[in-house]
Amino acid sequence: YDSIGDWIVQSGAELRDEPLFERYLNRDPRRTKPENLRTEIYIPVV
Repeated sequence: YDSIGDWIVQSGAELRDEPLFERYLNRDPRRTKPENLRTEIYIPVV
């Protein structure tokens, strides 16, 4: 999340007053090796 925060500051993007959310792309994250986990992070910006 630090790199995302850095990008927001550098880009001048403004956050909307809504929560961010994560989408896990692996079928069963409990059975997936940590190095193979894939996640999309959605950050609402103006």
